[in-house]
Amino acid sequence: MHWPDFLAKTNYRKPLDDKNCCYIDAYPEKKGFFERCAANPVHQESFSSFMDLWAKHKRPWPQFYDTKTLLEHADLSDGSAFVVDVGGHHGIDLLRVLEKHPDLPVGSLVLEDLPDVVASVKLATDKIKTLKHDLFEPNTVQPIKGKVLFQSGKSRRIFGELTLEGL
Repeated sequence: MHWPDFLAKTNYRKPLDDKNCCYIDAYPEKKGFFERCAANPVHQESFSSFMDLWAKHKRPWPQFYDTKTLLEHADLSDGSAFVVDVGGHHGIDLLRVLEKHPDLPVGSLVLEDLPDVVASVKLATDKIKTLKHDLFEPNTVQPIKGKVLFQSGKSRRIFGELTLEGL
């Protein structure tokens, strides 16, 4: 990256526009990371391979997070989601939740990612529902509402106070 040049362009101030960042400025096509992946299959395949390997070798969060207590207080009788994995790629984190809680109802685990990513997902269970959603679109609204545990594969974990209501 070229931080000194970029900072000089911004007069050493934090840009207010997300599209004005050092990463985008560094490449001639002026695209963000995920835009670059979408435009170039080689970048997308490289990123997908990395995410697959990383997910398989990291410690699964259901091993250290008390999902049992959350599940005991969850009402899934109306078909509500228990966990929504935003940007969950191929669903490895949801499969780990399912390993810990094999009796979860069908559709209570939701894999939410970009349409192209979701289209390539091959899951061997109907307990995980896929949802095409582009959270990078301006003014996007989370399509799943109510008490649910959100976790994000592409950023930090979103737990808040264990549930997020009224999104």
